Parts: sequence; C-alpha cells; structure tokens
Amino acid sequence: MIPLTSEHYAAIGKIAVQSGVLERELREYLNNLAPGVQAPYGLRPKLKCLRENLAVAVHVNAASQELERLLDKILDLILQRNTVVHGVWEAEPGSAENAKETVAIGDVRVRAREAASVAHNLRSARMLLLHLLLDHCSTAATGRERPTSVPAKLKQQLGL
Repeated sequence: MIPLTSEHYAAIGKIAVQSGVLERELREYLNNLAPGVQAPYGLRPKLKCLRENLAVAVHVNAASQELERLLDKILDLILQRNTVVHGVWEAEPGSAENAKETVAIGDVRVRAREAASVAHNLRSARMLLLHLLLDHCSTAATGRERPTSVPAKLKQQLGL
C-alpha cells in the first residue's frame, strides 16, 4: 500500500473532479461547434478535436492566438494531471510521514501541495476557456453563463 496522507487523497479528489468537469465541458463545446460529431474518448483527444474545430470557427487573429496559448496550457495541465495520478507520492519535507519509505510506481515524485495546485490550475483554465469562448466563439459556449472570475487574473494565475 502506498502511504498516502489525507492531503494526498484530497488533492487526488480535486484533480479527479476538475479533470472530469473539464472533459464534460470539452464534450459540450464540441457538440455545440460540430453537432452530430462523436466526441472522442479521453481528455487529450477531446482537446485536440476542440482545437481543430476552433481553428475553423475562429478567424486567425489575436483571439485565436490567445485560445491556442490557453489550449496549450490545458494540454500541459492534462499531462501534469496524468503525472500526479500515475506518479510516485511522497510526504511533505519535515512531516512525520516523510520518514516513511516512498513506494515507487515510476520515476516521478509528487507532493500533495503540487497536486492541489494542478487541480486549482485546471479550474482556472476551465474558467478562462469559457470566458474566451464567450468572447470569441459564442457558438461553442451556447447556453453557458459567464463566470464571475476575472480573465486577467486567471491569465496571471496560469502564467499566460
């Protein structure tokens, strides 16, 4: 058994929720952009399909470049999510659990705080994607309300 703390479990749960919501939203945006087209299985294929459909729907300009940067960031977060979910867990430095041996599942070590950050960034990226779709490709976001979050702050949080 891998020695996980309650913080690890909480972080994994947050990632599961945020990535699940992201996948549902990507499917929804794809269905709005290309009705009748079957959304592929999995986060990365859905993201790729959304990117392809947005390339047709959004004219090449600053808005499309902004969407591309965000989609690149979302892909990076999906890869981080996969690392967290399938990586090696270890306790925070200085904690009582740190004295325990870490069970190796791979070559990656992830702390609960880092995992919680991935979940937070997934949520921020989801909110920013909705803002940008409402601004530049409202067809994709049909029926969705604008989030109360501030796009500039989300961009700053995501390093965009």
